[in-house]
Amino acid sequence: MDFHSATQLIQKSRTVGIAVYEKAGGDEIGSALALASVITQMGKTAGFLFSGTIDEKWKDIFGAPAVPAATSPRELQPRDLIIAINAKESPISEIKYDMQKSSGELFIRITPKHRPVNKEGVRIFEDGNRYDCIVSVGVHGPEHFGKEFEENPFLFYEKPIVNIDASHQNEQFGEINLCDMTRSSCAEIVYELIESLTGGERLNPTESTRILTGIIEKTEAFRNSKTTPRVLEISALLIESGGDKDKIMRALFKTKPLNLLQLWGRASVRSRFDDALKALFTFIPKEDFEKTATKTSDVRFVIDHTGSYFVSPKFHAVFFENPEKNHVRVIIKSDASLMKKIVEKEPGDIQNGLCVFKNAFSGFPEAERHVDNILRGLEE
Repeated sequence: MDFHSATQLIQKSRTVGIAVYEKAGGDEIGSALALASVITQMGKTAGFLFSGTIDEKWKDIFGAPAVPAATSPRELQPRDLIIAINAKESPISEIKYDMQKSSGELFIRITPKHRPVNKEGVRIFEDGNRYDCIVSVGVHGPEHFGKEFEENPFLFYEKPIVNIDASHQNEQFGEINLCDMTRSSCAEIVYELIESLTGGERLNPTESTRILTGIIEKTEAFRNSKTTPRVLEISALLIESGGDKDKIMRALFKTKPLNLLQLWGRASVRSRFDDALKALFTFIPKEDFEKTATKTSDVRFVIDHTGSYFVSPKFHAVFFENPEKNHVRVIIKSDASLMKKIVEKEPGDIQNGLCVFKNAFSGFPEAERHVDNILRGLEE
């Protein structure tokens, strides 16, 4: 990865916008905030571009609001006012402006060639803050910039972007792409970028805790295959610099709501292990959601909680019945390389470390047979 070019770009920039996906987790947000802090200490202005909300469990670590005043993008003033006209429907012949000295008003006259300019075809908005460059953290593609992109499209098209991501879904849209799916997390990549920016200077406890949060979240507390020797080395250095591992662990594994534990308990007794496939199959009928007052979105908790207490199988396939649509959906957790092979065979997406099937099934037997065939096909 070209850390040298990224370092040069940031060093020559006076203002840096750090963009995070609106549904980002602890890894992306912690990494972005740590990087913003380091850039601010370099005597630059850092703007945190994030339109989402911080997950409740991370608020004690990141604070609420999550953005320190020193890195607020709203402080970067002034901003240009842009008038956008649909010139395809109403070609423009001439643009004039006139300043009225008496009133101080500026009049802008737009003369169309053929058709009158329709008011509905005119948009007025502020340009993005005057960032010299953008650093995106965990953003797979431009469409994931969310609200910030919708409000400031010119910002992302006109400024050079340093694209940081550890996902194979990344579209390599940056001028400089620091993307490596073999890395444990965005935090690991950001740590190495900060090393390059600071010449290896020791991070403060707050920055260390924020980066360590991303590593612990993505390695599931150093228990999955992403826990490489390099990850352990970086984590040890962060803890030595004041990274609060215990605080992160408490946030990650704090007491869970009773109804979620009830759903997990019901799912556990409806699970079976396939020795040949090294796969755990879990079944959740609609009655389990209804009796525990939970939702299908809580399937993620079942998967995560199982991984917190047991050694992760090669595959964990969860089959769940939607109470409203009366069909069965499938989510599989496995190594990134295996999930990539699955989506090559089956329509689906990899979302937040899970393989989510797009197709629905009429019942559990049909879904189980289908998944069984796919997993056995991977062994061939």
